[in-house]
Amino acid sequence: QFTHQLWDSRSKRRRKDNKIKETKNILTLPTDSVFKAEQLGIGFRMVQGVSSGININKLYLAGAEIVLKLKDQNEGKNKFTFSQIISKPIKISLGEKLLIFIRQLEVRESKIDLRFEGKDKVSAVAINKLHYLAITPEHGSTSIVTNLEDAKIDLEKKNFIISNLSANIDFTPKLVTIHTLDVQHGELSAHAEGKVKGDIDYFEKLKGELSIIARATSKGITEFIPNFPPIDAQWSADVKVVGDCKQHQI
Repeated sequence: QFTHQLWDSRSKRRRKDNKIKETKNILTLPTDSVFKAEQLGIGFRMVQGVSSGININKLYLAGAEIVLKLKDQNEGKNKFTFSQIISKPIKISLGEKLLIFIRQLEVRESKIDLRFEGKDKVSAVAINKLHYLAITPEHGSTSIVTNLEDAKIDLEKKNFIISNLSANIDFTPKLVTIHTLDVQHGELSAHAEGKVKGDIDYFEKLKGELSIIARATSKGITEFIPNFPPIDAQWSADVKVVGDCKQHQI
């Protein structure tokens, strides 16, 4: 069993039951961050090049609880673009002389609570039941496969609640391929697949072509469209959507 709370927020010292002598917070995480996992697995490649970093072929977590409140430490600095992030392995710095590169991350049956704080904005993602998540960044692209329940996403002025979500999506700097995306909330469900082309660093340059199948009751629709007619009915739609983000046309 692997269980570790990075810091005790009351004393700001390492908890005694962690049995860790090092008192420096090498990950520079907030004092109330929590990382617990019932199972932790690390896989290495047989041959690694000599460098200042450690290449982890696969990091596996099960029964994990992760709570992180992160501040944007790059305000006013050159930031990595989304295309740069998805084109590289996950990188964790353990000081100036040691880097860890993760080529695949797999998480099962876990709970995640992330909060991001910028200069004038706060966003958060809370997933109560993350059944499965696999992130594979390699060769200029990233593949994400996930299955989760009971998620809440808070963006600056919008909030989303998702009962169930499963997805299989590939990202490259010029193309997003949605192999399958299934979303359910209450009495509304939708399935989508298709492609979004263009420079993913610039929303206005994207063009999408998606096939969407949606089903809902009138009650489910009124959660998103308050003025929808109160008709006791079942609704379904099978459509193909072609969108130009620059012109905001569908």
